[in-house]
Amino acid sequence: MAETGHSSLLMLLLLVSAATTAAQRASMAGVSTPSDHLALMSFKSLIQIDPSSALSSWRSNQSLCQWHGVTCGTRGRRRGRVVALDLANLGLHGTISPAIGNLTYLRKLHFPMNRMGGTIPPEISRLLELRYVNLSFNSLEGSIPGSLSDCYLLLSLFCNKMTFMVPSLLG
Repeated sequence: MAETGHSSLLMLLLLVSAATTAAQRASMAGVSTPSDHLALMSFKSLIQIDPSSALSSWRSNQSLCQWHGVTCGTRGRRRGRVVALDLANLGLHGTISPAIGNLTYLRKLHFPMNRMGGTIPPEISRLLELRYVNLSFNSLEGSIPGSLSDCYLLLSLFCNKMTFMVPSLLG
């Protein structure tokens, strides 16, 4: 009977060890947070046309750090978090999801030469690490959100349908 108890304990320890090792491997591989995943899936849901199928790699069964146009951090607190979105010249038709404001470590937003419409969501102001934004050659409308004045960034919005009322804080 004691031998059965030891076997059960040994099996339990092996299972715990295997689970811990798998969790450590996932952590080392830079698995991102659910909030980054949900933000990108929300973005994808608002893309109506993807002529080059660039976003077809955006699937739940694959690390988002391997998705087309997504760059994740590799060190420190940014490890496994989305730090750049580069979806230039893909012919994407849609709008920019407000959920993009949940990509808290995003530093670069590069979407030129697409057909993105609508307005720039004010939630973008939550991206305090944002340093570079290029939304040129799209069909964006409205004005530049005043909230972008909270970010230190290079901003390019050429060839859109925006009313270029530059917020005084950006001037």
